[in-house]
Amino acid sequence: MYRPVDDAEIGRCFGFHTSASIIGDQLDEKNLMHGITCEACRGPGAKHVAPAQAAKMEGMPNAARGTLFTAGQLNPADSVDFCGACHSTWWDLKLSGVKGVSTTGSHPYRPESSRCWGKGDSRLICIACHDPHQQLQSDPSACDGICLKCYAASAGEKTTASHPGVLFPANTKNCVSCHRPKVYVPEMHYNFTDHRIRVAQRGNVYPN
Repeated sequence: MYRPVDDAEIGRCFGFHTSASIIGDQLDEKNLMHGITCEACRGPGAKHVAPAQAAKMEGMPNAARGTLFTAGQLNPADSVDFCGACHSTWWDLKLSGVKGVSTTGSHPYRPESSRCWGKGDSRLICIACHDPHQQLQSDPSACDGICLKCYAASAGEKTTASHPGVLFPANTKNCVSCHRPKVYVPEMHYNFTDHRIRVAQRGNVYPN
């Protein structure tokens, strides 16, 4: 990180990259689970599993329903904040005072800073593009269908309140390559996708 990292921050790092590593405020290195397991997002699963085991059947007994947290039912702002518990929320960035390209690493902060976010749009939340149950898609074309949900169906069609975007007639492929470009973050030594939706052109000032 090219700077001193204190114990509290180290604990948060473990909390973001492992499961059940923070008990209370203490790091539990002996019992943590490597990687992000189901329970990291869904909560403790014992009450969910017990009815199925007791019934010795497959499927979902009624007693198991509602025993896990379901992030997909949150409103747009809360949904992005939920992902921000690990990936930094809008307020995490505001209160930390981080500026410039370093904000790129906070994926939830960036879409909420987009002009098209408004009061929250379900088409712009994290899970609209990223299925947590699937391997991350890194091909720029993977999000094209999702991007086009905000646009008129064709170049000649009139825009509406729900579809305010005007299609770029020259190209409707690899949308993120221009509208969510890769940005090099020096302290992370990595090119992160900037999730703030904009028209990004070479030489433009990075928008905070």
